[in-house]
Amino acid sequence: MIIRFSAADLEAFAAASHDRNPLHLSALYGRRTQFGRQVVYGALGALAVLARLAPPPAGQRVTSMTFEFARAMFLDTDYQVTPQAGGALLTDGSTKMMKVKLKFGPGKPWSPSIDSPADAPRETAALLGEAELVPGLQQEQQYQADPEASAALYKRLGLDAEAWGGFALSTILWASYLAGMELPGERALFFRFSIDLDEPASAASGPMAGRVKLKSRNALNLLFSTFELSFNGQRAGAGQIEVLLRPLPVVREFAYPQSMELAGKVALVTGASRGFGAALTRALAARGAHVLAAFQYSLADAERLRDSLSDVSGQVELVQGDASSLAWCVELKARYPKLDFLLLNACPTVLGMKAEAQAVARLNAYVALAFELVSVPLSVFAGAVENRSVLISSIYVETLPKEFPHYVAAKAAAEALFRAVARQHRAPGYLIVRPPKLLTDMTNTPYGSEDAIAPEGLACKVVDRLCAQLIGPGEVEML
Repeated sequence: MIIRFSAADLEAFAAASHDRNPLHLSALYGRRTQFGRQVVYGALGALAVLARLAPPPAGQRVTSMTFEFARAMFLDTDYQVTPQAGGALLTDGSTKMMKVKLKFGPGKPWSPSIDSPADAPRETAALLGEAELVPGLQQEQQYQADPEASAALYKRLGLDAEAWGGFALSTILWASYLAGMELPGERALFFRFSIDLDEPASAASGPMAGRVKLKSRNALNLLFSTFELSFNGQRAGAGQIEVLLRPLPVVREFAYPQSMELAGKVALVTGASRGFGAALTRALAARGAHVLAAFQYSLADAERLRDSLSDVSGQVELVQGDASSLAWCVELKARYPKLDFLLLNACPTVLGMKAEAQAVARLNAYVALAFELVSVPLSVFAGAVENRSVLISSIYVETLPKEFPHYVAAKAAAEALFRAVARQHRAPGYLIVRPPKLLTDMTNTPYGSEDAIAPEGLACKVVDRLCAQLIGPGEVEML
């Protein structure tokens, strides 16, 4: 059984749950995270899995539900649901995405008419400070999923709300709202949700109230909370929520060496609005260069980058477009027929992937796009670069990490093309840079940041090399 999520599914879930966390709804916000794209609600995945399973048999109800979210899910990707005894697995090929555990007991599924809360739900996710997210923090609020939007969502998913029990499904929506909008809010990444559902007769009607207490926070920023749901003071369910707290964006102060060494020189940097591309842009402008900072999506980031360099000797000019587009590159060359430096830095966000049948189409698409981000601008500007062309590759070409076969293939292919172009167009020099893992927003995770180095210092070393004398026209240097 296949599950596939669209942007319309995310909007339908947001309308039903009131969870409007930007990680799920904003493509631009998602691009600034380690995922590089929007993330599918874990709770939406949970409901979609339930829709593929047989509901409780006659005379029984759900007494316990546990959802474990092993990995983030993304739009327009086929995931497989495999029913198991007492639950199901959601997988991407051989990679586990989610595990569902269910228990049933005697009784009738409960679908109460939940009253509206006294206060309207949040429209903007909370952003709790570090000092607030400490064990002992408690929150209480009333909650009601949007009745019409919930019914539409369940119909969209093919989920029989009466057979599963409206209350049981509402707890999943509530958990998503709690984590994504309240505790911890914007920086939340759902990790685990478990609930024991009380006998329906023990819960009265009225507004649903949730009482939550943060019990612990570990070194990996995993927040463990307990909760209790009730109606007019009568308990209806209780359980635990575990949420990963995503790190704050990487912000560092760095003094770039300033000079006029590159005054009058024009440099084109692709993928310039953030990460290593932004560091290269800053380092070049600080040496006096006129930098064409090419980017595709992140206009706000690019403008912040440009405005932050108002006091340096060089100049940053923003050029927005798709570096893999031949038409865009040709148009840019018409405006700038000669470059002193071409720095090929743009690359799609890399996430773990396995070379297997389920993922091969995505693997091929990644390699194709990553290669085009090099091959197109390189081919268009190959005869127009007067000093050096620079390819930002990766040390992974040497170390071959097993989780990134697509990234390794793309970088290796780009290096081979780069070397071949150096033999065709021998006028400029050529530099391949193989950085180690860099600490950027893409690697800013508890495990991803291990052994990562700051990009600013490396960017300065690259510019140092550009300021140095050529070893010879058509020669390929390695850094």
